[in-house]
Amino acid sequence: IALGVVSGKLFNDNLEVINFKLNQSEFCFAYTDGLDELQNVDGNELGLDNISNSLLNINPTKANEIIEYNLQKIEEYKNGNKLVDDLTMLTILFNYKKEYWNGKK
Repeated sequence: IALGVVSGKLFNDNLEVINFKLNQSEFCFAYTDGLDELQNVDGNELGLDNISNSLLNINPTKANEIIEYNLQKIEEYKNGNKLVDDLTMLTILFNYKKEYWNGKK
């Protein structure tokens, strides 16, 4: 559901707050259904398993590396096929650096 497409009450009633902890170098990757429903030229969807397995193969030091990696994988998978749905990706990478927390930067 999308805010603006359905009533605000229906949208708010379906939100769920999730708390999680990221350890050093761990990341959270969120995306819309345009990613897992992405189709190649044969009409096969990318799917959750391919996304999950792909993310196990990277060791990013910056959040944008995760997005860039996925953009590359998208191009490889669709192999010239057009996107038929919108696609949004969000990445959070925990990369604690002590100097950022003690006022030096």
